[in-house]
Amino acid sequence: MTCGVTTIGKKPYVPQGPKVPCIEHGCPAVVTQGQGYCDKHKRSWEESQRIYLYFEPHCRDCERERDVLVPSTIAHQYFPPEHQEREWWSHLLALCESCHEKRVKEYAVWYAD
Repeated sequence: MTCGVTTIGKKPYVPQGPKVPCIEHGCPAVVTQGQGYCDKHKRSWEESQRIYLYFEPHCRDCERERDVLVPSTIAHQYFPPEHQEREWWSHLLALCESCHEKRVKEYAVWYAD
């Protein structure tokens, strides 16, 4: 062990977090906490976003604030993925590009403090 790194053979040993079930309903596989899905059920972000926007075709902010239907183009993550609920879409919000930019700027101000 040198500089706080334990080695097993020639490879450094990196401790893994606790194991939890894959978040796909009924899947018996276990994954490292925070990983979410097992390899079989992983979805790429682009695929997840495309599926979500198919079911949420209009910007939620434009609909709520201005009562207009504007096509959504971005599935905004409104809290970090490591805090996901069991459903992969539970932390997403359908937004148009301008509403997404507005939210990103607001968050930048919040996190700067």
